[in-house]
Amino acid sequence: NIILAESDRDYNNSDMGAVKRIAEYLNILFLCHISKKNIIESESMHKKAEELLLKNLARLEAIFNSIADCAVFTDIDRNISLINPAAAKIFGYTFEELKGKSVKLIFADKNDFFTEIKKSDKGRGICEIRLKRKNGEIFWSEFLETKIGGGDGNITGFIGIYRDITEYKKNQEGLIKLLQEKETLIKE
Repeated sequence: NIILAESDRDYNNSDMGAVKRIAEYLNILFLCHISKKNIIESESMHKKAEELLLKNLARLEAIFNSIADCAVFTDIDRNISLINPAAAKIFGYTFEELKGKSVKLIFADKNDFFTEIKKSDKGRGICEIRLKRKNGEIFWSEFLETKIGGGDGNITGFIGIYRDITEYKKNQEGLIKLLQEKETLIKE
């Protein structure tokens, strides 16, 4: 289950359903991605199953590649194993630059990384954190991490979904400033 942390934003059932479906699709995509080589090697015995799996893998890859939010897969040690094109665009790194590196690389403050990972491990939901692009620019993001389980129930890695909320935060700050100005005018 996905549990949202307390937030200023309202998330309706449709939002939650979409987040859950994306996480499920991405989990399947990741498992298919790491299993693809083994499936192809057993071609003679499982030709029809392979064709169906490859067809579904192509669909999942299309979904993964079209997601507007950043999707970052990590192994159990939280080293990056896969990113989607949105992550490459928003963070400014290529997959090759990030592959095998700690996800801490994209956190603006390493203490935030440890704090949010502890919350995530306890099942806390979406949180707001500051992240860092390759060029050093800091930006605000919503972050949700989901565990990826293997068929045996053991955790095999994680997927982090990141959404740039810089404009939202600027608008929020602007509204707060306007309200403060209004209160000052009323007092005068």
